[in-house]
Amino acid sequence: MSTAKYQADPNTDSYVCGSCKREQDPREGEKCIKCGKPTVTWLKSQNQSWDKCLENWRHWFS
Repeated sequence: MSTAKYQADPNTDSYVCGSCKREQDPREGEKCIKCGKPTVTWLKSQNQSWDKCLENWRHWFS
């Protein structure tokens, strides 16, 4: 299983793991492929910031 950092399209929503602070392609599934923890959707299409995305992850999963 690959754990390389996903190079996301800056205009496409993706998943973010707040535990290991990595972004992954939605095709890789909702759980983090590196640590197996849940992810949240980073709504880049709605101009959501990285910090807000991590804040959402902490709210739901910590």
